[in-house]
Amino acid sequence: MPAYVTKSIPMTYLLDYGDHLNRIEDALEQVRKAPPTLLHVCLDFAYYPYYGPSDFRGRIAAQPTPLPHLDARTAKERRQRTRKWTDGLHAAGVRMEVIG
Repeated sequence: MPAYVTKSIPMTYLLDYGDHLNRIEDALEQVRKAPPTLLHVCLDFAYYPYYGPSDFRGRIAAQPTPLPHLDARTAKERRQRTRKWTDGLHAAGVRMEVIG
């Protein structure tokens, strides 16, 4: 029986809970090697629905204790890092990104 032949590359999905915003260039270097079609990241944004402008600093899951809120300057810097990370992902070949 002949092998199945397709003319398209299958969609790839990658779930990554790493701390990307504090190591953007290193993380993008890894993504460039084999960019997924859809990248699902969790902690790469500046505002959390329940906490407001907070930074999990690489925690894997939300903690039951309240997080310290970011001041306006730090929240703005985190938004800028989020934009740099997202733009870099698309430049690296990621077609879609889910944050959350």
